[in-house]
Amino acid sequence: MGCLEGDAKAIIAMLGTLVKVLKILELFTVHHPKWGITEISKKLKLNKSSVFRILQTLEDRGYVRQDPVDRGYMLTAKFLGLGTVIASQMDIFIQSKDGIDYLWKKTQGTISLRVLEGSELITVAIRESPQALRVSHQVGSRVNFNWGSIGKAILAYLPEQRVKEFLKRHPLKRFTSKTVLSTGAFLGELEHVRKNGFALSDEEALQGVRSVGAPIFNIPGIAFAGISIGLPVFRFPKSKVGELGRLVQQTADRISKNLGYNGPLIATVKIKKKATPVKGRR
Repeated sequence: MGCLEGDAKAIIAMLGTLVKVLKILELFTVHHPKWGITEISKKLKLNKSSVFRILQTLEDRGYVRQDPVDRGYMLTAKFLGLGTVIASQMDIFIQSKDGIDYLWKKTQGTISLRVLEGSELITVAIRESPQALRVSHQVGSRVNFNWGSIGKAILAYLPEQRVKEFLKRHPLKRFTSKTVLSTGAFLGELEHVRKNGFALSDEEALQGVRSVGAPIFNIPGIAFAGISIGLPVFRFPKSKVGELGRLVQQTADRISKNLGYNGPLIATVKIKKKATPVKGRR
């Protein structure tokens, strides 16, 4: 009992510190970009030693820096990286809306838009199938990078060495008996994605569900997101993989162009009528 009470107190103390950190960060504005320890202490009615410890931690992590002349603290450019993530997610949501609606009307499947962040795919937008039996997700949900077709679609267009290093750090996770777990086989799948122009998940994430996905590129030409069509296998026979694959591929290309990407489009590659079969899955 005493241990549980101690844990609860520690959590409460941690949350209290987090609130202080956020209050301090919210003080920094365009009109008041620099703050001293005493100023912050008076403004927020916080102990100076607490303010010092928080600023020291933020400085150690690279989020603030101290002016060597007047000893005031300022935010660093590290926050721009976080802002860029938010801006890109908002922008892709806006620029992909027409594409999502188009795929939904054409296929009546569940259309998912996800961004790769670290080793996870974050669901930025989704439009669920109107059918009673459908694939269902929530905006904001996170899944491992090898869940479904989008992760494969993105990784296939990243530099090969970077992907190999990525796979060393982040293991493949099993979701069904058909999930690809061998690194060699997974790299082989990425090669097929590049040949076909889209990725296929054949009941690898959810039993009884197939999906096809294609990558979305930003202005520098980096694959950072993807869009997919998910349907139950009885409504998505293997004979339709090529057709729906090209459809999602063309839609992803349009979204990339909307985001300012001017490089070669995947749909300009000559695609075979049938998707290249993948051998040796395990």
